[in-house]
Amino acid sequence: MRFLKYWMPVFVWLGVIFVGSTDLMSAEQTSRFLVPFLRWLKSDISPETIAQIHFLFRKLGHISEYAILAMLFWRAVYRGTNIEMKMSPDPAKACSSFDTKTVAGQTVQTEGAGRPSLVDSTGCPWVRSRSILRLRSGQALAVCVWVVATLVAATDEYHQSFVLSRTASVIDVLIDSGGAILGLLVISRWRRPRDR
Repeated sequence: MRFLKYWMPVFVWLGVIFVGSTDLMSAEQTSRFLVPFLRWLKSDISPETIAQIHFLFRKLGHISEYAILAMLFWRAVYRGTNIEMKMSPDPAKACSSFDTKTVAGQTVQTEGAGRPSLVDSTGCPWVRSRSILRLRSGQALAVCVWVVATLVAATDEYHQSFVLSRTASVIDVLIDSGGAILGLLVISRWRRPRDR
């Protein structure tokens, strides 16, 4: 059930991306509803302006679909697995994964292979040691999500090379990759206040 909750949205969104790279979302198809809408908004709009807006609309579609993919994939890995618990102590349990030893009449907590850690007034290891581990694991996770999203973008463009009404473009892979970075930035901004 946990797998479905966090990973099913990723697979559904990958399906949406796949369908979006077929003829169904080609420039010819999207112009069928965008051009009449623009002419309804401004009847004397020039064909050049319509072409520019249509181009921007399609590129914003690339950015948004890969931003959403990155956010969904990050959520699935972060929430749908126990990767963070393996990489850092469990913050829900006081002093988890730390040993307490008495040295020369005082209690010192050691971390891992006997390395001393800073201790707060309650006797628990200082939060900074945990937050550094969490920061590093969060950065590694973000890089992995970005790499996977970029690979999906590359395979999606390769798929488009077989569709007669579509063309494969390295520029679109770069735009999709930028969209994934945008999604990860949104996630990082959203998580920062909660982590504090």
